[in-house]
Amino acid sequence: MKREEVIRLLVKNLKLAIPEFADEDFDMSKSYRDMGVSSLELVEVVAVTAKEMAVKLTPTALSSVKTTNDLVDVLLKAKGA
Repeated sequence: MKREEVIRLLVKNLKLAIPEFADEDFDMSKSYRDMGVSSLELVEVVAVTAKEMAVKLTPTALSSVKTTNDLVDVLLKAKGA
């Protein structure tokens, strides 16, 4: 799976979890809090995305995630890409 595919998957799942989330709200370098995403919404997005990618994420791996860039890196590493 390529980086762009993971990003598209995350954006899709953000929009499903947060219907009012708009493309212009999405910024790879901003924290999720800065984009208006709550911690509960983020947990839902991460869980759905990890399931769709067939990867398991540990709390340790997620502890360093601050931005979408970070999350994409963790997901790709878990996928072995």
